[in-house]
Amino acid sequence: MKDIIIQNGRYRVDHKIGKGGFGEVWAGFDLKLNEEVAMKLTPIGKGPDTLRLEADTYKELAGGVGIPRVRWFGSECEFYVLIQELLGPSLEDLFNYCGRRFSLKTVLLIADQAISRIQYIHSKGVLRHDIKPDNFLHGSREAGEYPLHGRLWLGRGVF
Repeated sequence: MKDIIIQNGRYRVDHKIGKGGFGEVWAGFDLKLNEEVAMKLTPIGKGPDTLRLEADTYKELAGGVGIPRVRWFGSECEFYVLIQELLGPSLEDLFNYCGRRFSLKTVLLIADQAISRIQYIHSKGVLRHDIKPDNFLHGSREAGEYPLHGRLWLGRGVF
């Protein structure tokens, strides 16, 4: 998908960064704002309409701390596409980066943020499935915001 431009020339699709049960995640670029983005793609008509439900859920949760912002959702060719800000590494990635050891202080800070994120989505009547370290993303990919600085985002997966 290299050099594919979508959404009326706004976004460029760059390279695949992940794959899940319902589709793929690609790194992309917002040509208008000069920023990296994440693009989730699922084929239209193949399986449940989970990406549309995920986009609707993120929009419902908009404004909450640690909730990624939906930049655009729609269809392009034979795919549904959800575009969000590109976040940093997962807690699982950070745990591996740190030799699979976190200090007590780090664990307590992570737990505080994770509980706050889950409480927020539950307060909106949303049940989050598949809570695990790989589905909590940390900060952004900007220099200096990781390995262990910045916000914890509840950013991967289906609600």
